[in-house]
Amino acid sequence: MRTITFENEHRYDGNKALVLVRLPQARLHTRVEMVLDSGAEISLLNRQFIRTLNLTIEDGEPIDLMVANKDVARAYIHPVEIDFIDRRLTIQAAICPDWDTQNLLGMQGFFEQMVVAFDHAERRIYF
Repeated sequence: MRTITFENEHRYDGNKALVLVRLPQARLHTRVEMVLDSGAEISLLNRQFIRTLNLTIEDGEPIDLMVANKDVARAYIHPVEIDFIDRRLTIQAAICPDWDTQNLLGMQGFFEQMVVAFDHAERRIYF
């Protein structure tokens, strides 16, 4: 039987698994709190990061973004570098210029590159 071991443990409070990431391509290497969301198809960044990351929003790949309440808006996917637990990852992150969204680390990009285990009862995440 194969055993998976994890080097890093992170504790969180409440019902959201919040982690801190650094955006190295941003001015002043911005640190941002993001929700680990294994139910999100793609990672999302709030529209405030359009300027911070010096992006031309329409240069990204356009998608129709649907949120939990079934509202749909146009968003644009950009490659974004993040530093997370001593690893630099390039993720695909959608930014919607018309909505203030929560910052999420989702399936496409993030969970494709990281093995993550949740122990929600104990409020722990293992990487």
